[in-house]
Amino acid sequence: MKFYYRSEWNSMIRCINLNSIDFGKVKYQTAELDRVKEQPIEYLQFR
Repeated sequence: MKFYYRSEWNSMIRCINLNSIDFGKVKYQTAELDRVKEQPIEYLQFR
């Protein structure tokens, strides 16, 4: 049971392993998906 996602500002695929979470012990939480509101860009050089 894995949850894969991408966000608006970072298209890297991320994964949360739901089997590693003990939902009986974990309280409700929220987290900001992207601290930096900017798409990472890799510049390539061809010779």
